[in-house]
Amino acid sequence: MARSTLRLLLAVALASGGAVAVAAPAKASCVDGDGTDCLYYSANGTGARVAVSGNIPCYDWCTVNYVFNDATRGSAGLNQAVRNNTHYVYNNSYCTLAIYVSPNYGGAADYFDFNGGLGGDGEPAYWYGNLNHTLNNDASQAEDCG
Repeated sequence: MARSTLRLLLAVALASGGAVAVAAPAKASCVDGDGTDCLYYSANGTGARVAVSGNIPCYDWCTVNYVFNDATRGSAGLNQAVRNNTHYVYNNSYCTLAIYVSPNYGGAADYFDFNGGLGGDGEPAYWYGNLNHTLNNDASQAEDCG
């Protein structure tokens, strides 16, 4: 469905007093080597999490509203929005993953490289860890598999 059609449907629903809820797409839970990126609500891989993958220009309004929907590692943050609430990342994508502070891949970023190495900021980029530059101020992600 085209973005303009979705916006029109949203405007009609809101104008008629209807409630609109958009949930994150269902995905398999975070499993080592399954190609997903796991975003966690709390530090050190605890709290609720969500499995996402690929380039996401924003965690809320421009695609779907991503929420922490898996309580396998704890319920803190369950059903909270991912945007501006992510504390820890586990990269299963086999690519370099960048988490950006602004939508559309802008501003400061934290990098997680599945193979180790250096991120775009010149700092070591491990495949997992707590966010630093974008801690609880995250808006988009991009994978570089080149």
